[in-house]
Amino acid sequence: MKIKQLKGVAFALLILMVDIPLFGFDVIPDILGYLLLFIFLGTLAVDEPRFAPARAVGSLLFLHQIVILFNLLEKGDFLILFIIAGYFLDALMVYYIFRGLTALSITHDKRDLLKTIDRSFYFYAPTVILILLPELAPELAKLCFFICICLYLYVLNTIILCYNTILLPVPIDEDTEELEAVSVDGTTIMRHKHAESEEHSEN
Repeated sequence: MKIKQLKGVAFALLILMVDIPLFGFDVIPDILGYLLLFIFLGTLAVDEPRFAPARAVGSLLFLHQIVILFNLLEKGDFLILFIIAGYFLDALMVYYIFRGLTALSITHDKRDLLKTIDRSFYFYAPTVILILLPELAPELAKLCFFICICLYLYVLNTIILCYNTILLPVPIDEDTEELEAVSVDGTTIMRHKHAESEEHSEN
């Protein structure tokens, strides 16, 4: 499992968050972030299929950005709906990224991460509303932008936390080093049997 790709995912999401305008042009365009996500999520999906849907949505967002970047649609109601659809696709992609993180945490016996991962996504989900709210109430634009940045940083911190925690060595007893199949939301993954024995001992 190429866990180090998680850092690449966090970096790509950071690119999506940061806008550096220069002469009316974004120096680091979002399309670069979606391209990196397509690459890094594809590598992760080889060993953890739960990242595959995130990669698929990311590829749609890459095409979405091409349309926006090159002004392939005329200004009007359809363009506004097209842009709004991108926000919802963004949230869907992050949802699938977090499902992949959940599967990784179980596979590597890091169940203490599960609540953190779920909580992080619940914090992120409202950003879709916060991004659209200024269109209805312009006076709230600065407040919504500040809250979105804070929530986005929290999401990035969760991904880095998963990276650092999953890479920590897990002591495995030689007598219980066997693997067992565990079903998570209909998907079968492998984990060490010693995790189950630890759970029974705690009970």
